[in-house]
Amino acid sequence: MEQNYQHNKLTKMQLDDATQNDEYLNSFPPGVRFFPSDEELLQHYLKNKVLNQPIFPNIIQEVNLYQHHPLELTGMYKPLTETEWYFFTCRDRKHSKGCRPNRATPRGFWKQSGVEKPIPLDSEDAIGYKKWLIFYEKENEQVKRTDWKMHEYRIHDTISSPNKESAGNWLKVDGWVLCRIFKKKEKNNEEETETFNPEVKDHDSIFDDYFSLTAENNFPYQKNNDCFDDLEEFDLKFFCK
Repeated sequence: MEQNYQHNKLTKMQLDDATQNDEYLNSFPPGVRFFPSDEELLQHYLKNKVLNQPIFPNIIQEVNLYQHHPLELTGMYKPLTETEWYFFTCRDRKHSKGCRPNRATPRGFWKQSGVEKPIPLDSEDAIGYKKWLIFYEKENEQVKRTDWKMHEYRIHDTISSPNKESAGNWLKVDGWVLCRIFKKKEKNNEEETETFNPEVKDHDSIFDDYFSLTAENNFPYQKNNDCFDDLEEFDLKFFCK
């Protein structure tokens, strides 16, 4: 009974938020749309969220993004534009001693595409970073690339961590990020179906093993952005039969 009550309460809160969001968006003059730039998303939304400052009206919902297939998630919430959904979510570690975020969902996973892009504010230092991700469906031993895309924004460590000693802790992946989800069919995009090989480690596991080894042996190491960016560009087929 208590569980049902909590579920109903949560549903009512979500409905109230949705009603407030609709009223706010419908109050815009004709021709005005919610269409924030990368800088605006980082400066006025994610930064305030990370620093626990008010965001009014809070039209970006908090969700556990990795508990849902994007088709399910976008069916639960209305888009803020005709084709885009915006969410705040937290990232968990893939392994307790690892440095990679867990991007798995019950029916697939998100995979980064390309390199992380710094987003400067007023031509100054980066206020945050933007990643491109693509959703892959997994069924039995088959992995299929989909048309679901995501932009993931994270705030710069010096802003999200007031403690200067921990500001450079790039291993932390449990803070808030802002995600823009949309569906876009690529040109000449043929359906890609691959066979998953569980015996072959993916690149996240390879890096987790490396940093576990360096920690155990007190090896000095330093983050190398180029190394990480190159690693993210490995094609999925490299790890599949």
